[in-house]
Amino acid sequence: RTPGSLFDDLRDLFPRVRHNQQHGIRVDLRAPPENVRDAYRKLLVLAAQEGQPRQSTESPRDFAQRLGGVWVSVADPLDNLTRRYIATRYGETTSDDDLNDVRQSWDRIRTSVGEAVPASQRHPQHE
Repeated sequence: RTPGSLFDDLRDLFPRVRHNQQHGIRVDLRAPPENVRDAYRKLLVLAAQEGQPRQSTESPRDFAQRLGGVWVSVADPLDNLTRRYIATRYGETTSDDDLNDVRQSWDRIRTSVGEAVPASQRHPQHE
């Protein structure tokens, strides 16, 4: 990429976005997801904390399949959360049922993999 390229010009228009990507955004894993995308964001954070970050070349579905091979006990909730995320992200559709279902899936994932979550991030009812 050369200085003055369209990419550089666009990147410079959004320095805060770049800053957040480089330094990360603090995500409260104990709080219930606010929406489907928030649940997926929490999954990404938890997976990264567990040494299983999503690779830049992985689709959400590929990531869920790989992670399900590592976290076998929550393969079904991972698949469910990912399917609903894809539908929301790319189809721009969501419903109360989607959110309730995703919250249940997230809770199963977080509870099962919760040992990896620092005590300060755990939901009090699961300690």
